[in-house]
Amino acid sequence: MEKLSILILLIFIAACSPKPAKLNAVAVQESSHLAKPTKPFSAFSTYELRPFVLSSEVRDSGKKRKHAVKLEKR
Repeated sequence: MEKLSILILLIFIAACSPKPAKLNAVAVQESSHLAKPTKPFSAFSTYELRPFVLSSEVRDSGKKRKHAVKLEKR
């Protein structure tokens, strides 16, 4: 009986899983509702990261400060 229950569950999961064609159709339909981008995507090819601004909690904790310094060097 347990094996039958597992088999039925697996068949149910397989039947309910989304198919690639259905996912694509939903994506196309939903994306048609989105506003057009105001900037071309190529405008996002360059960016500049600002340095970390450490909160007082991070500055006061030695371990957190060391981790922040390590991340800043990346």
